[in-house]
Amino acid sequence: MTALPTIPHEQTEGLMRQVFDGFQQELGTVPGPIKLFTASPKAWHVYIQYIDYFRTHPTLPLPAMTCIRFIVSARHGFRACTEFNRLLMDRLELPEAPREAMIADPRKAPLEERERELVAFVADVAEATAIEGLADRDIRLDRLRKLGWADEDIFDATWHGLNMVTLAKLTKAFGEE
Repeated sequence: MTALPTIPHEQTEGLMRQVFDGFQQELGTVPGPIKLFTASPKAWHVYIQYIDYFRTHPTLPLPAMTCIRFIVSARHGFRACTEFNRLLMDRLELPEAPREAMIADPRKAPLEERERELVAFVADVAEATAIEGLADRDIRLDRLRKLGWADEDIFDATWHGLNMVTLAKLTKAFGEE
């Protein structure tokens, strides 16, 4: 239940119905933020475009993006997205053993070194109370570039991670866990 009126799955139509049905069929659930965004149908459509952008991103691997979402949502007490991304990790066949450990230390994510470094950077930015608090930012950015990440990739991954913080706050404000 949310503090704002949302559109129930059975009342959705068109693209919204297709998206809801797709999530339900693929994962057995429609994520809370997807449901919450129906409080503003225009914002919902923008959010779906955002999801599609990252779902089909040409250079950011799905396992790394899933780990980013899992870590950031877990650190911010965003249970719905933590569990949703746990389901995705199962589907991606990422090992269970490091999951809880990678919340505390993202470099324990079961990924390649370059992906772990990107995940760790994004998780640290999402955790920083002020970006200036990320004292070694420039050194880390140089390292990410040396590992082959383009600035666009670094920006996109960071934007995606910070979006988890925004979604956690929206969910807490309006209640769609």
